[in-house]
Amino acid sequence: MIRDLTYASIDWQNDTTPKSTVFDDCYFSVTGGKEETLHNFIKGNKIPERFGNAPDGCGFTIAETGFGTGSNLWVLLEHAGDYLDGRSLELTFVSFEKYPLAPGDLQHYLQKIYRIDESLFDTAGFLAEYQNLQTGRNSLKIDSGSVTVNLILYIGDLNDYLDDFAWEYRDGVDAWFLDGFAPCKNSDMWTPELFKTMFMTSKINGTFATFTVAGMVRRGLRNAGFSIMKVPGCGLKREILTGIRLSGE
Repeated sequence: MIRDLTYASIDWQNDTTPKSTVFDDCYFSVTGGKEETLHNFIKGNKIPERFGNAPDGCGFTIAETGFGTGSNLWVLLEHAGDYLDGRSLELTFVSFEKYPLAPGDLQHYLQKIYRIDESLFDTAGFLAEYQNLQTGRNSLKIDSGSVTVNLILYIGDLNDYLDDFAWEYRDGVDAWFLDGFAPCKNSDMWTPELFKTMFMTSKINGTFATFTVAGMVRRGLRNAGFSIMKVPGCGLKREILTGIRLSGE
């Protein structure tokens, strides 16, 4: 069912830190958002080593809960060239977002806060495509040098799209970035259905990483079939959670 798109309601704190007025939570830490992305999600999923060992021109699929400012993707693209060392890669990046940033808010973030390197990709072209978002499945293309990105944005309640996603990507996801607002703020997203879908769609040896070590998340992912572990965190996070799908059952 196509519903009207609802943009995120943002409180720009000091004009630099976006805070959701719906979930009463910030999109990233004021003490180092890029560093947290590198540590929690990119290194937490061993992306540097996996890209470093990837054959030239191969495919890689990442699924993410919570697109937000898109910072996880932008940080990954900034560093992917170093990991690939002259080789190319086809990246499918699938992200779920209930309340996407309005185009003006995303432009403000990219240009004034993240200060995106305009040589990384055609930011203006991406923002022009982004203005055409609608509820449901959206497909956008990004050419970032050695990495060609097929960005799939599911706009709306994640739970409405899990079945379609599971059908399309069964055993096809290399890594998961679990980056929604904290479970205590956004409990509707951190569900057993999501964890089961993650396991079903992950490849053997597919991984996940998340900033939260909440008990209900640990139990849900373990019950779904993942082998999980706590590892040292970054910044204000003492620990984060990572895991892997070791079996096909």
